[in-house]
Amino acid sequence: MEELRTTLDMQDETARIYADIVRRQNMRIEVMSAEARMLRRGGKDRTTRSDGAWIGFRG
Repeated sequence: MEELRTTLDMQDETARIYADIVRRQNMRIEVMSAEARMLRRGGKDRTTRSDGAWIGFRG
């Protein structure tokens, strides 16, 4: 019985990890979509750090 419980706990943890991966991928897709829209507008709203990393939009 304990082995079954351990297996189910491991499956729950795996499901949480995959859900977190999907959530992060969706966030990245949103950022990339926003950046693509900004680039189509000519980059007028882009905000970057001195190293060129994108940090958001001015607004």
